[in-house]
Amino acid sequence: MKDDGNGSYEATWTFPAESYLKTIFRSAAVSADSVAGYFHSNFFERIDFASGDVDSVRINFTKDFFNNITTLNVTRRNGAYGSFTMEEQDQLSVLTGYWVTHDSFYVDVRAEYYQDGSSYLYYAVYQNRASFENGDDPILVAEYNFAPDGSGEGVVRKDGETYEVTLDDGGVGQITLNGAKAQFNMYQ
Repeated sequence: MKDDGNGSYEATWTFPAESYLKTIFRSAAVSADSVAGYFHSNFFERIDFASGDVDSVRINFTKDFFNNITTLNVTRRNGAYGSFTMEEQDQLSVLTGYWVTHDSFYVDVRAEYYQDGSSYLYYAVYQNRASFENGDDPILVAEYNFAPDGSGEGVVRKDGETYEVTLDDGGVGQITLNGAKAQFNMYQ
């Protein structure tokens, strides 16, 4: 049998009757062409809960090896969706794209990942996609710089106020506004 660069996978897990999960179904179809320099995957997951609720996600992933560009399109069952492009350079990888939430907020995203492990994240939230396309001001803007150890600092601007955010390498953070402080833990 000759390898044609195509493949697929499908699996279903069924849980005991007393579990809060009923089933998880996953499937993937992949294709690759080393001469053309691409890899493509279409992934789907559906989770059925014992309550009757359903959650699912579809992810289409394409990697262009010659240009070092990866494209990711995601669709959630609740109506949320987005598209992201990652361009890999020698010292830097840049992710750009957008996410539309289930309740129609439009999030413009830019992230930079540096070879030393540090990173930068920017996102702006708009009332909806039309608001973004019309050039309206965002309702929230956030910018963060992260060190290689995972610690970081940044600002969130909303309603004319600027919140200062710090995060230590263990995930414990602090938000400060006009001297008032609140702590949070990213991992709890």
